[in-house]
Amino acid sequence: MIIDPGLNESYWRGQVAYRLVRRAPTPENFHDWRKRVKSLWCYFCLLYPAWSALTRQLCDDLELLGEQLGEDHDLFLLQEFVTEYEAKEKRQVEALNG
Repeated sequence: MIIDPGLNESYWRGQVAYRLVRRAPTPENFHDWRKRVKSLWCYFCLLYPAWSALTRQLCDDLELLGEQLGEDHDLFLLQEFVTEYEAKEKRQVEALNG
């Protein structure tokens, strides 16, 4: 099939990203893994109509994983924002008392 090289590369990169997350579960590594999942999902969507119901479930599972990883990254960014905001507020209160 003409898309085999890209599909195989996408799958391989996803595996590498997953292994990296297992070794070093940083927000950046999770975000990279999410990008690889989304890329593989795009390939699966191209093939979706020709596949069996079981294989279509794999495509749906990839989509869900991509969404969950995206939500995880969004929560990390929110936590980072709140932490920075709290630190700024604390400095301002200390300056007023200071």
